[in-house]
Amino acid sequence: MITELRAAGPSASLGDHADLLGRLIGSWDVQYMDISKSGKTIYRTGQLLVGWVMDGHAIEDFWIVNPSDSSRNREVYADDGCGKDAHRHID
Repeated sequence: MITELRAAGPSASLGDHADLLGRLIGSWDVQYMDISKSGKTIYRTGQLLVGWVMDGHAIEDFWIVNPSDSSRNREVYADDGCGKDAHRHID
């Protein structure tokens, strides 16, 4: 998570509405599959990190994807706020 944006919890102004997304807050081990353009199925593992940000008015999510047979790098996906995913490779 980006520490400058992190919040300890939801804003009180959200009231009970915060409960809907609050259940997602935390670190999750994930398993999913990618399907390439050629139709090949690749099973991958990783982590989903979800936390409150911006004084508790929003949540931020990061998807960390472990290396696969076709990629030696770990990948990170994060929403850029414009509906597009930012994608970065990390070691």
